[in-house]
Amino acid sequence: MKIILFSEQRIDQKNPMNLDLAKIVNKKDAKLAYISPTKDEAKKYFDQTKNYYDSIGIKRLDYYNLYDNFDDSKVENILSCDAIHLSGEDTQELLKIINERNFKIVIDKFNETDKPIICVGAGSVIMTKSIESVKFIGGSYDDKLSDGLNMVDFEFIPNWGENKNNLFMVIDYSAKRQHPIYCCKDGYGIIVNNKEINFYGEITKIEKGRVSLLNGNVRLY
Repeated sequence: MKIILFSEQRIDQKNPMNLDLAKIVNKKDAKLAYISPTKDEAKKYFDQTKNYYDSIGIKRLDYYNLYDNFDDSKVENILSCDAIHLSGEDTQELLKIINERNFKIVIDKFNETDKPIICVGAGSVIMTKSIESVKFIGGSYDDKLSDGLNMVDFEFIPNWGENKNNLFMVIDYSAKRQHPIYCCKDGYGIIVNNKEINFYGEITKIEKGRVSLLNGNVRLY
């Protein structure tokens, strides 16, 4: 299992999470599959993401759009890639299209073959046990579509720097959960590499009403 959860990717050649991601992909001429969850016809987000991967030495990023005549032939092409990139802004919409396209099967196959699954923003949220926490960062939420893909045993809240004023609401929410919640600032996040979990940047951990602050893997309190 290699699951990389970013709040947001930012170009920074000294960022330890960026450096570790490059090591995990660790293949000359690596080929990444960029999965677009939106009708991004101008490929604005794709171009931004390509610039990011260029900065860490990954030059090939193949574009696949879940809305654009997505079929089994494209699935085979994606499975031939060395890693997958999954991002989005609307968590509920992303989870909906993943379910409609049965794309969880692709994610599971990447996981089974130990290929990296690189997630950003909403992509990171859907990998967890529940997407309900998006209501604390202004995202749309429907009780009928609340379960995440359950790839990791915690919840992930991105964009925490601009949403930290909701701390007390998240604390109340955590008291009803059986797993920790990690709130991450942009540019950083969490890497799950088999049984090893590494944290990057300043992360607020909230579990059963208790708050602790991490700076990378160091617990500050």
